[in-house]
Amino acid sequence: MKSLVRKFALLAAPFAALIAIELFVLPVDFFTFRVWEALTIQYVRPADGIFYPKMHVVKSEHADKLGFRDSNPRKVEWFTDAHGFRNRPRAVEPERYDIVVLGDSNIVGSSHDQKDTIAEVLERKCRCPVYSYGGASKRQFFNDPRFRKNPPRVIVAEAIGAEFYKPSFAALNYENLLGGPGAEQSFLPDALAVTLDRLLKTNMLEFIRSRLHVQRYAAEKEAETPPAERVSFVVDMVVKMRDEAARRGSDFVFVLMPYDPTLDQAVIKLKELGVKTIAYLPSNERPQAAYLKSFYQDHDTHWRAETVRTTADEILDLLGWTNTRPESQTDARSVSSSTQP
Repeated sequence: MKSLVRKFALLAAPFAALIAIELFVLPVDFFTFRVWEALTIQYVRPADGIFYPKMHVVKSEHADKLGFRDSNPRKVEWFTDAHGFRNRPRAVEPERYDIVVLGDSNIVGSSHDQKDTIAEVLERKCRCPVYSYGGASKRQFFNDPRFRKNPPRVIVAEAIGAEFYKPSFAALNYENLLGGPGAEQSFLPDALAVTLDRLLKTNMLEFIRSRLHVQRYAAEKEAETPPAERVSFVVDMVVKMRDEAARRGSDFVFVLMPYDPTLDQAVIKLKELGVKTIAYLPSNERPQAAYLKSFYQDHDTHWRAETVRTTADEILDLLGWTNTRPESQTDARSVSSSTQP
C-alpha cells in the first residue's frame, strides 16, 4: 500500500509543481490572451464585481476574434478596485459619484487600455468622479447597498440587444430587477478566494487545449424571445430603471449598442416617453444603422476607442453638460457625424 501511495505521489508531483508555478510564480495573465480571462471570477467570488479585487495588470493583449493568432497585439493596462470592478484606485473615494456606468464588456473596456474606458473618458470630459459598474448585471446594481445608500447624480445604463431577447441574458439582468439579490461573496479572505478560483479555472490547461485546438464544450443555441415581445420588454425594463433612478434622485441615460433593427420601435417609444436615449436609428445616410460597421473594431467584438469618446460626448449632451469637454473631438466626431443619437 505504501509503495502504491509513493508511486502515485511521484506521478502527481510534476503536475502539482506546475500548478504551484502557475499560481505562485507566473503572472496571473500568463496563460490568457486577454486580461479579461485572467481576472474574471468563475467559481469563488471574493468581491461584488466580476473581477479579482485590487489588481494591476499590464499586458500585450490579442483581439477576441483572433485569440493567440493575432499578430498585432496591443498593450493595455488594467486596474481593479477593492470591489472587483475595473476602476483605477483613488486616494479618497467620493461619498457620491456624479456618474455610474452600467453595462457589459464594452463598459468594462475589454480590448482597451484603462485610460480609454468609458468611465475614464467621461471623467476627463466632465471633470467629475465617474464609476464603472461594468460586467455586473443591472439587477445587481439596483440592489447594491453601496448605491442604494449613496445614489449617483446620473445612472448610465448600456445594453446590447441580446439582453432583451435571449432568456438567460434577460433573466440575469432584469428578473426581479428591483428586489433581486446582490452578489454572493465567499467567506474566505480575498487572497485565498482568488487563489482557489484560479486553481479551479485551470488556465494553464485551457491554454494547452486552445493550442491543440481541443474544444472543451459546444455552446447550445438558445431560443430567442419572439420579435413581437421584444419591444414591450425593452420599454418596460428601461422605463422601470429610469423611474427607479428618479426615485433615488438620479438622472438616467439609456445607451443601446447598434445590434438589431427589431428594437428600433422600442427606441422610438422610449424617446416619446422622455427617456434620455442614445441609439442608432435608420436614416437616409445610414439605412442599416443597427449594423454600423464603423462602430466596432475589425478583429474584436467591442467598440472602437473613438466610438467610446463619441458616446461620452453624446451622454454629456443629453445631460446638458456640453461645456465640460477638455479633450479634442476631431476623431471622435467622425464616427457619429451621420448617425441619429
